[in-house]
Amino acid sequence: MIKSIVIGILVLFFQAGFYTYAGEFVSNILNQSQSLGMVTNNHPVVSQKDVLFIVKHCKSPNIVVYQANRTSQKDLDPEKPVDVYWLMNTKGKKTESLTYIEWKMAFGFKLNTLVKGKKYTISLNAVKDKEITISQNTSGEFEGFIKINGVFSKLKDVFVNFEYSFGLPDVKYVDFTGFDLKSGKLITERIWA
Repeated sequence: MIKSIVIGILVLFFQAGFYTYAGEFVSNILNQSQSLGMVTNNHPVVSQKDVLFIVKHCKSPNIVVYQANRTSQKDLDPEKPVDVYWLMNTKGKKTESLTYIEWKMAFGFKLNTLVKGKKYTISLNAVKDKEITISQNTSGEFEGFIKINGVFSKLKDVFVNFEYSFGLPDVKYVDFTGFDLKSGKLITERIWA
């Protein structure tokens, strides 16, 4: 698992720019005044409610967005229920597709259909033992759910912390953050490298 995360961070290293940092990390990208809904490139973000969760890291404000891909009937598209792409905050909030290596080694996922168009599970390629369930809430919005510290939670984001060692990223830990479904409190599970 940690080897996959290291490879994923290496991809992030090159995405952020070789030997240059994109600036200070943006602590709460989803609550900025510029909404994700303003993005209009290859992967249009319909609204924040369609964002299932994001992956962020400590070296750049660029993030990977996991978004529900709806059909005109408001169900998830059975051919591609989840869309994954870069939100390049260092490039004016443009979106970019994942490369093949980024998909295979880090941000892609294995999909399992539970109820076609309604409910799926995904396991991220970089963290295969954490299963995320994608389903509709009572308001009809799709969300990602995961166990965090053994508690079923609504996934908010995944954060990767690393340092450079001999020019390569050295993962220190990965945080999974979400909202406890019973208490509504924000909780985090840290996995140390």
